[in-house]
Amino acid sequence: MAGALGVRLGGRNVYGSDVEDRPFLGEGSRPRTADITRAVRLSQAVWLAAAALAVSACLAWPGRPA
Repeated sequence: MAGALGVRLGGRNVYGSDVEDRPFLGEGSRPRTADITRAVRLSQAVWLAAAALAVSACLAWPGRPA
């Protein structure tokens, strides 16, 4: 997702008193608020494409149960 959006995720994350250093994913700038909308749209597009592919495969499968 990070690569498709052109953002970089990961690095140092602070959760209360816990600090986690994670590897970076993707290359680019740090995500901005507008990137959330882009991520949701990308996720929806991938989901719809996968669902369409699954339905097409089921309809085209010879000998499938009725």
